[in-house]
Amino acid sequence: IVEMEQGKIIIDDIDISKIGLKSLRSKLTIVPQDPTIFEGNLRYNLDPMHIYKDNEIQDAIEKVSLFKLMKENGRDVSKGLQMKIKDCGSNLSLGEKQLICFARAILRKSTVVLLDEATASVDHKTEQMIQDVIDNVFEDCTLITIAHRLQTVKKCDKVIVMDNGRVI
Repeated sequence: IVEMEQGKIIIDDIDISKIGLKSLRSKLTIVPQDPTIFEGNLRYNLDPMHIYKDNEIQDAIEKVSLFKLMKENGRDVSKGLQMKIKDCGSNLSLGEKQLICFARAILRKSTVVLLDEATASVDHKTEQMIQDVIDNVFEDCTLITIAHRLQTVKKCDKVIVMDNGRVI
């Protein structure tokens, strides 16, 4: 979020303090615990800068099974990308909002994805959907996962336990 003042963070053998903040931000994606959703349509929520083609967005939606979950939740998905999203996604479940964030991450094609408690507030079924996305779509990415539940990190290569800001 801001330039480092001290210390060192190495990701994929690269000291990120040596990369400009703008360049660093363009190379990684953060999926937060509390998803950010905008008023507008689904397409705008997935691609506010109008960078991607509709078929790329549809592919990302398919990979995260967003429409599948929406149908299971009784939502009408017939308008597709033009589906109306209310302010802060008030017409969506938390799981649907999270899947939108994961679809954004897929579109960005980042090699580094930070999951900040990304499954902490979703139900078990949606968490399993997200775990499937992580296993199948982000398999070639470096995932940095902040989590409090063992289920979330069960397939990680390395686990760091922290206490009071220090690695223990």
